[in-house]
Amino acid sequence: MTTLQRAEAAEHALSQELDRVVVKSVIFTSGERDPRQPVSRPPDDGRLYMMGHDARLPKMPDQPTLFDFFRLRFGPSAHLLQSARLAMKNGVNEKIVLACLLHDIAIAGFIRSDHGYWSAQLLEPYVDEEVAWGIRYHQALRFFPDESVGYRYPELYRKLFGDDYVPEPHIQEPDEAPLVLERRHGVQAVQQRLAHHLGMGRAVEEIVEAAIG
Repeated sequence: MTTLQRAEAAEHALSQELDRVVVKSVIFTSGERDPRQPVSRPPDDGRLYMMGHDARLPKMPDQPTLFDFFRLRFGPSAHLLQSARLAMKNGVNEKIVLACLLHDIAIAGFIRSDHGYWSAQLLEPYVDEEVAWGIRYHQALRFFPDESVGYRYPELYRKLFGDDYVPEPHIQEPDEAPLVLERRHGVQAVQQRLAHHLGMGRAVEEIVEAAIG
């Protein structure tokens, strides 16, 4: 039995125990199955479908904070916490610290594909527009090195993506201005755009320190 099969068996057993029918979304199964095919629903046998809180997950507070999502909904977040702590140690303002803390939030809690875009979509209603801007475009900007400001192309990217990788147009569009800004002025321009005002007081520092311990 594969890892996926074991996970599905455990999920099935738990759903039986909960006496609720759980239907997986297409995005959950895409890649494991042909997404063009209809999603088969398990027989309900007179049982109710899962709605509202999913008892398989830890209960969220009535008014959850960002820290609650780190505790109860996100996968391993060491990279996010390390990025935010490094930003704090380098003395940048809290908008940049917040962007570092949340830049890969989609990977930690939602979806890996086009994670800069999806991270920004999750956060835009709740953060300053400059923070959302930095999070959205980091996915593309990281592939445009500028050694004049100390940013070299990471060797890890060459190993992972190849020497000639360039972000696909849909990642850079419809607003190409950030890429023009980056090519002309380097990473420093991105920081300057993010650094006009303070953001969330001490909240970011408290989250990082509490999570790291």
